[in-house]
Amino acid sequence: MLNNLGLPSQYHHFKFVYWAKTEGIYDDLESLVKAAGKDLRNEIENMFVSSVLAKSVLELRPELAENEMKLKETFRAQFPRIDTIGRVDFVKAIREEILPLFFGDKIPCTMIVLDEVQQFIGQDAALAENVQFLAEDLSSRFDGKFLLVGTGQSALTDTPTLQRLLARFRVPIQLTNTDIQTVIRKTILDKKPSTYSELNKKLDSSLGEISRNLQGTKYGYLTEDKETLVADYPLMPSTRKLWGDVLEVIDVAGTSGQLRNQLRVIDDSLKSIASLKVGHIVPADFIFDQNQTQLIQSGLLMNDTCNLIQGKKSKGGDIELEGRILSAVFLLYQITSNKPNTGLKSNENTIADLLIDNLNEDSNAFRTKIKTLIEKLKDDKVLMPINDEYKLQTKIGTEWEQEFTKQYIKLNNSGDDKIRSLRREKLITYFKEKTRGLNITQGTSRIVRDYKWWNKNTAPNTRKKWIL
Repeated sequence: MLNNLGLPSQYHHFKFVYWAKTEGIYDDLESLVKAAGKDLRNEIENMFVSSVLAKSVLELRPELAENEMKLKETFRAQFPRIDTIGRVDFVKAIREEILPLFFGDKIPCTMIVLDEVQQFIGQDAALAENVQFLAEDLSSRFDGKFLLVGTGQSALTDTPTLQRLLARFRVPIQLTNTDIQTVIRKTILDKKPSTYSELNKKLDSSLGEISRNLQGTKYGYLTEDKETLVADYPLMPSTRKLWGDVLEVIDVAGTSGQLRNQLRVIDDSLKSIASLKVGHIVPADFIFDQNQTQLIQSGLLMNDTCNLIQGKKSKGGDIELEGRILSAVFLLYQITSNKPNTGLKSNENTIADLLIDNLNEDSNAFRTKIKTLIEKLKDDKVLMPINDEYKLQTKIGTEWEQEFTKQYIKLNNSGDDKIRSLRREKLITYFKEKTRGLNITQGTSRIVRDYKWWNKNTAPNTRKKWIL
């Protein structure tokens, strides 16, 4: 509010300006400071040490202090530095000081926006209560002409703390995915009208590859996506849709803004291909590197896995492509584990879809290379095949598979007799465990009969005991 009215943003600086204006010396003070070759606003920001400001004030009000030193001490006492002010002082400053300077007795229609109020409140019930009282004060003290807007990444109903504000914020407006895409298209994805013809031609000629990407999933190309192809470029429709779910899945704490994150990721992605010619696109796996730190902090990405992926990406060539394959597999696992019914499968085709970065070339050769590298990663025990899909092989998983292979070879070389012996031993152990504490009764008197296990090849003597 202070900045919008041309006033200093710091409260104690504003108090000095308010004093000077009410004393009727502000304009003269500005002229004196300007005559000394200085800017009044800058001098006010350094009011406790500014000799020019102190000298100018004494010239206009010599009765305030004996000398400049004494006046600076008076400034410190009368206008102490205040980093934050309370709700009561905030409302009082607006009503009795700020508005009268510009509007006299009139109260203009004003909107005050509290940005990221959800993060400010957190789980603090006292802060939620203060915001609630502030909304009440602004509504009642300014004749209904002040509108308080609070923005956040969650709806007010999402947490018990935010629910306290429901009575004061009566008009909820939820930012939809469509709204987010509109903001993105009108800001960082906006293009010069002169480029539309060339982009339309390139994207029309590449429509086959675009519609092929993630086909059969919820992220696949739809007919209505053609209307926004140019607006979304260099993102394919499938990438745009996929990234929305990725950002939601990796935001474990629920505190990261979806719009803010998408703006950041897309802005960084544009910079990565800005020097390339038309036809290059941002691959879907780009989002992995941009959110790597958050993935580690949230516990979704292990350090060993991260080091493996980044180690490969740093080497360039096919090895770098191997690292991208691993990051794509990781992203696919995160989505399929948290988002049901997406239609995604972590197979060769889907992995290649996430890595496509050039519409100027035929993708078949690229997809063949991806298939070959996946086979290599599988042989290197980095990827674990599960039917026609792949998952990252963790260090523990690798050790387990190595031990399993070792025991399998050992057992397989032992012959059928060894296998039958082990199978028999396991079966007997299992049944003994299951029949532990079993009582066998006989007749109407329900006499408990002893029994024992019989696992020999000869027939047992059943005259004295029950045999199992």
